[in-house]
Amino acid sequence: MAGWPRHGYAEEADWQSVGGTLELRGWPAVEYRAGRVVATDAATVFILSEGKMRTKGPSTTGLR
Repeated sequence: MAGWPRHGYAEEADWQSVGGTLELRGWPAVEYRAGRVVATDAATVFILSEGKMRTKGPSTTGLR
């Protein structure tokens, strides 16, 4: 998934250089080529690393 995600938004972002992950907290949202993933709860956390995304908490996925 080269070039993914295009944009990420959140109230907080925490870069973990050791593991190479980015954690987005506080109403995170991520936009990619044709869609977006948006948290539906403020406590949801998105974890991004090397072309993968993991979600902890409720979210919704849709087309742009």
